[in-house]
Amino acid sequence: MLKALAVAAALGVVTLAVVVVAAQQSTSQAETQELSPTATPTAAPISTPEPTPIVSAPVPVSVLGDSHASEIHSWWRLAVWDATTPGIARGAFASQPGASALALTERIDEATAHGGFVIVQAGTNNLLGDQAPSATVTELEDLWAAIRARGAQPIAALVPPSTPRPEAVIELNELIRQSAAFRAIPVLDLYSVVTAGDGSWAPTLTADGTHANQAGALLMGQAASEQLPGLVLNQG
Repeated sequence: MLKALAVAAALGVVTLAVVVVAAQQSTSQAETQELSPTATPTAAPISTPEPTPIVSAPVPVSVLGDSHASEIHSWWRLAVWDATTPGIARGAFASQPGASALALTERIDEATAHGGFVIVQAGTNNLLGDQAPSATVTELEDLWAAIRARGAQPIAALVPPSTPRPEAVIELNELIRQSAAFRAIPVLDLYSVVTAGDGSWAPTLTADGTHANQAGALLMGQAASEQLPGLVLNQG
């Protein structure tokens, strides 16, 4: 009987010891798990905001010219005045019918009041007055320089055809191209789309051999709308 009790007691002690050891191991594992690094939580992706597109303001474009720009259906009114050319804003309208390049000097302040670009379209009346193309381009160069001196950028427009003086038109336009290239001034070609190829007007595009009719003005306006954005952006 006593032997049986002794055995039972021994078994109880062993069982208690096993329970204590198991509890210690469980506690140790729990502590180890707390101390051991677990898988690093994945950070939520940072969303990058889409860049806000920069919308450039329209560039003011003015004209300093003769009757080619002032006609009721002129290329200027079609391409700039009516705001039909993307990126181009209407500037000053300093156009004087019958004016030579020299006579337009008095309107430079008006033409440059908006800054931006100023299209200089003059020379037809110089040629009709029998002035030599070389003297005419000198007057145009003075206008370009005066525009730059006032902080604006000139654009040199080629002279439209002239049935009375076709050879002089060809010579003057070549001088304009050369002089403008030397001075890094962009050139607006409103001549090529309406000429017969020899300095005179295509017969169906003029009523008097000097000015565009409505069909001619439409072609010139389309040419201006196509060319101006590139001229302005490349210079900007």
